[in-house]
Amino acid sequence: MSEMWCRFSSRLPLPAMMRTCSSTASSACSQQAQTWTRMAGGSDIKEIREHMWNSFLGVDHRTVELPWCKDRWADAVAAAAEKRETAAPFQPDIEPHTVEDSKVVGYIPLGTSAERRIAYMNIMGGVRAGLLLEDMDIIAAYSAYMHCSQHGNLDDAKHLLIVTALVDRLDIREKISLERDIRLTGMVSWVGTSSMEVTIFIDQEDGSADCTSTAENTANTCTASANTADHAVSYAEQSSNDIRQWKRLAEATLVMVGRDPTTNEAAQINFLQLRTPEEIDMFQQGEKRKAARQKMAKESLTRHPPNEDERKTVHELFLQTVDSSSASLQDDPRLPEGSVWMSDTRMSSVRLCHPQHRNIHNKVFGGYLMRQAFELAWASVSVFTQSLPQFIAMDDTFFQVPVEIGDMLEFKAQIVFTEGPYLQVSVHAEKFGHVSGARQTTNVFHFTFASLEKEPLRILPKTYSEAMRHIHGKRCYDKAMHRLNSYRAGPANNHQRPLVSKL
Repeated sequence: MSEMWCRFSSRLPLPAMMRTCSSTASSACSQQAQTWTRMAGGSDIKEIREHMWNSFLGVDHRTVELPWCKDRWADAVAAAAEKRETAAPFQPDIEPHTVEDSKVVGYIPLGTSAERRIAYMNIMGGVRAGLLLEDMDIIAAYSAYMHCSQHGNLDDAKHLLIVTALVDRLDIREKISLERDIRLTGMVSWVGTSSMEVTIFIDQEDGSADCTSTAENTANTCTASANTADHAVSYAEQSSNDIRQWKRLAEATLVMVGRDPTTNEAAQINFLQLRTPEEIDMFQQGEKRKAARQKMAKESLTRHPPNEDERKTVHELFLQTVDSSSASLQDDPRLPEGSVWMSDTRMSSVRLCHPQHRNIHNKVFGGYLMRQAFELAWASVSVFTQSLPQFIAMDDTFFQVPVEIGDMLEFKAQIVFTEGPYLQVSVHAEKFGHVSGARQTTNVFHFTFASLEKEPLRILPKTYSEAMRHIHGKRCYDKAMHRLNSYRAGPANNHQRPLVSKL
């Protein structure tokens, strides 16, 4: 099985190496470049981000002349648009690629870099989950472009626009330590006509046991230490030259879509060649998730009314706000003891999108949106519970429209559902111009948190719109609990036991 893992050197970035090869370069130079991309072991996540910038823009974005002014930024965007319009039509390479071809490994050296530990430290001495969301988006984009390239050469995928369409799920299983290195492994695990799923595993160096000296023993001991029934743990450990032991802490699935940059229409991407039972299983799981998304779209509360059980729930919530002694529907709703109105849990923030937040397509980086939404959601839960909550899961986050540099972004967080120690938070993101003020929804994020220090109050909707948010929040909560309960031992319905430690 081929080992198409990415590694880049801080001494000689891959683009610089490729620029030294002329059109009549020798086969030795070509083999050198291919060997460079095939080296196993992975790269620092910062090097992966830098390589994407260098490959697609041809410049080091750290050395761009400052300050950025409005006219210069507009000229740069116009030049990029003109370049796309004059580019040759995108011709898809329909040759099937393997899962290994898209595999990307990125490291966050928390255990060896004091500077990186400070950058990733949160107020509780743990790891900032918002930054992990950004890194996850980088790995997903890079893996998707690797799948659509040849021999690991990103130049072959330049005429294809790949964007993040959806974060299908992110599940945090255990505490992420600030003292040990983190490894993110991304691979294309399912492919449609113009869309693909990228599965990302977040592992951390396991300090509970000594590493063995051979790669074979390491693969076996790492698989055993994961202590999970997940199908892809052994697969993610295969073909690695890293002899350290790793423990699976989180798993995510992102959906990426390919577009023709000149027409913005769907573009065909490479087929996926499945070689192992693990790859077949991952592909089948992707088919199930696609069917689940289609079913969810058909049952959306914006298209169809709640089901019978959900309608009963709404009526029961309504009865809790009615004074039974008066037997009147004219009285103002009353708030039962131990409850709080949903409208009283709102919290918002506004961000101006600067050039530093852009991606390789000169749009605002999707990981930046996820980080801002997550940190606002965490803050709203912290204020509501008067505690330091832990992040559990993220579900069904669609990227509806791109965000331009210079746009204003308003994030509105609201706690929509609680059960036991768990809270479901919805964050609505809108962009608007500073001149026109016209608003457009870009995302609706769904986060699940847990409060270990004190059980949160019940959330009660006051309007029908809030009742629908309450129902949708419960749907997201039930999905997250169903997945996370399958990762741990014990009764499937034991929702009172915390799933992870504080992040």
